[in-house]
Amino acid sequence: MDKSDADVSIQQSESCESINGGDRNSSESLISLVEILRKPPENQCPRLLPHPCSRECLAEEFRATCIPGTKFQTDYISIERTSPYCVPLFFGWIRRKKDLAKEFSGSSQEEFVIIYVAPCGKRFSSPSKLQDFLIALGSRLSIDQFTFEPNFEPFTPREPFKVFYMKSDVSEGKERVAIQGINEIDQTPIGGFEYINECIILSHLSLKFDELFLLSCECTNNCRKGLKCQCHCLTGEEATMNHGEERTKDAGYKFKCLNSSLKSAVFECNHKCSCDSYCPYRLVQNGIKHCLQVFRTEDREWGLRTLHDIPEGSFICTYKGEIIDFETFHKLDRPNDYVAALDYIDDGKKAKRDFDLNSDHDSLWNFNTDSEISTPSRESFEDFSLDYHSEKSDCDDEDIKDSLNAAPQFSELSSNQLEVEKVDPKLIDQVLDGKDCEMNKPDSMDQFHVQNQDNPEPSTIARHLEMRDTLSVDGIDFGDAGRFLNHSCEPNCRIRNIFIESQDYRCPTLAFFTIKSVKAYEELTWDYHYHQFNYTDSKDCKCGAKLCRKKMY
Repeated sequence: MDKSDADVSIQQSESCESINGGDRNSSESLISLVEILRKPPENQCPRLLPHPCSRECLAEEFRATCIPGTKFQTDYISIERTSPYCVPLFFGWIRRKKDLAKEFSGSSQEEFVIIYVAPCGKRFSSPSKLQDFLIALGSRLSIDQFTFEPNFEPFTPREPFKVFYMKSDVSEGKERVAIQGINEIDQTPIGGFEYINECIILSHLSLKFDELFLLSCECTNNCRKGLKCQCHCLTGEEATMNHGEERTKDAGYKFKCLNSSLKSAVFECNHKCSCDSYCPYRLVQNGIKHCLQVFRTEDREWGLRTLHDIPEGSFICTYKGEIIDFETFHKLDRPNDYVAALDYIDDGKKAKRDFDLNSDHDSLWNFNTDSEISTPSRESFEDFSLDYHSEKSDCDDEDIKDSLNAAPQFSELSSNQLEVEKVDPKLIDQVLDGKDCEMNKPDSMDQFHVQNQDNPEPSTIARHLEMRDTLSVDGIDFGDAGRFLNHSCEPNCRIRNIFIESQDYRCPTLAFFTIKSVKAYEELTWDYHYHQFNYTDSKDCKCGAKLCRKKMY
């Protein structure tokens, strides 16, 4: 079937949506879907001839308007009903999978690499060289429309199937990429909420975002110098506090992908910065880029899935809704099915305390900004956990326990010295036994109270750590695509705290990123972490994962 046939079939499907809405009891309201996404062309590999590269090397891209559905977005080129990873293929690029072991050593062991071939014949085997090429030639394509994962498939076809209900765009035009909605099980439509792309702050909440408190960068090269960007320095501070100085180089975005092993927040460039929308530190603010689909599940109502492969570390969507405080939430007696806590301020307090215990300075700006950020290796994407081990000394364990248990007497020290009020003996045993301290659990959050008063001017991050009011995002009545992500005990996504137009710790933007490669038509899920809390009732988990905990709470 050629592309024109696919277009006709989709148009017929969308025209059936009104029929379905008018007669949901008729079996004739079934909609036949033939093809959801466009299949990319199969380009012939051009012969590479010596030449100086110029804009003429991307001539097909600059004639992009000849392809129906092409749009020049703020930071990339999109084509309607097309995977973002297939868009370069429509403009003459070729993605080749090569077995190096077989080609150069004759080994039977496979060792695949991905090579991108530009329309002019130039080859690229690394994202850094490819990104330099795109920037130098003024391409409107984005580096995250290319992926070098060997097992990644830019396009995955699906056999024709039947649906009872179809909505062409759940976001109703509020996202730059349409989010399709289908129901293959029954005739229940998607509804019961209003789609929004900005959070709604309840009127009684005093959340005033002062621009004087919003730090920005003055980069002259569109933030291409890594840690020289002031906004990225804030992201480095977060990684330092949460994971140690050795992880600073892994912080933030690399080729517009996020290191899935880091849990610290990301500070994106904002409207006060001198960079434009193609800045490598502007990602979440630019919106959804992947082709997503809301679908009816067998036993968990609605879910969200991708229509094409997505690499690890990719941004999926945000979680928007009403920003509400706990007191108001309980007064309204709302169900908690769509509530996500804005609890990064609590994580910040813990990280700040741990950082002060292990650092000789309270200011978080003192790390090297002269070096470039290196490209992360495959090993840097492995899971990372904080390990607290006691240092070797001539004292035995009992001497250490006695000295630590004497911590309350330190309150008599002068005001410019470290003050420790209480240390849990169980935590001491974990340290002495060489075990991980359970500092991430809610019941251990307040075991340490550390206050360093040497620095009279606290850093930007420290100013928010004493705020008491913790808020949540409730997506039951107002929300976006994020409200459709279901729970899984083995998720493929993780929620991250992103600061864009506000650097207020109480109110970050919640964003979903993949923590592993996701295949086409696979459901997108995240772990709700209900098991960390104590509830009077319980709810069975239906995620179907091999390591399912059986109970959500």
